[in-house]
Amino acid sequence: MQHWNVLYMIGAVAFAVLTPGYRETLLALAAAGELSILAALVGSDRFRRTVNARAGAQESKLSAEELNRRFNTLYMGLSKDSKGLFDQLKKRCEALRGTGLDGADENDGGLDKMNQNQLQGANRLLWVYLKLLHTHGALQRFLATTDEREIDQLENAAKAKLKEIPDAAAGEIEAKKRRSLEDTLSTLAARRDNLKRARENLEYVQLELARIASKVTALSEMTVMRQDPARITSEVDDAARSVETTEQAIGELQMFNGLTAEDNTQAPPILSAPMPRVQVR
Repeated sequence: MQHWNVLYMIGAVAFAVLTPGYRETLLALAAAGELSILAALVGSDRFRRTVNARAGAQESKLSAEELNRRFNTLYMGLSKDSKGLFDQLKKRCEALRGTGLDGADENDGGLDKMNQNQLQGANRLLWVYLKLLHTHGALQRFLATTDEREIDQLENAAKAKLKEIPDAAAGEIEAKKRRSLEDTLSTLAARRDNLKRARENLEYVQLELARIASKVTALSEMTVMRQDPARITSEVDDAARSVETTEQAIGELQMFNGLTAEDNTQAPPILSAPMPRVQVR
């Protein structure tokens, strides 16, 4: 469908139609010429590279669109305060590449001040930070809807009823009651364990949120002081690698946060595409 090839085919067919005496011969020659062109193109390494590059660019675009949609879903699910925290951190990451959130001219080369490694590292830090904020909110909601006193009351009541049933009960109904109460106690123990895990993980998430924010702040201060770009790049890489364990921990909290395995595969281009945000004042 390349335009010159289409023009050739239209011209050849039109010429054959306008030459009735040689129509079949000219159409056969046009078809042979087209086959020769296609055979030559297929055998051309340059042509194949061009086609593969275009196909790869399209796949990357679709992938970026999917990642952006996932970003929007998580971002819009945050509370107002959490959105503010994320926007503040994003603004500091913007400082790493020499542009801000309000009014920077993207045509003045400012977007090129961060090299590709820095950009990828900053995107990963922001993505992990967003997932931490999402997990933080999910854990808070879980803790708010789980009443430990209710668990205590149900557990005490089940234990009291279990004591009323003789250990060597002969009746079938007594055995069924015992199994039911024991299962209830097992369920309550699991709920208590989930509650304990949620509290411990909430504390861990809070510590990680503070750590990443501190890292990014330090990096943005290095940029403002115009320190060695190579050192800044190295620091960004180190910071990005430091969240590998954090991402693993977030994945293990799927029962609380609802994140999927795909959320750990690749960071969206947060600093490279327009995203919904709350204006930082």
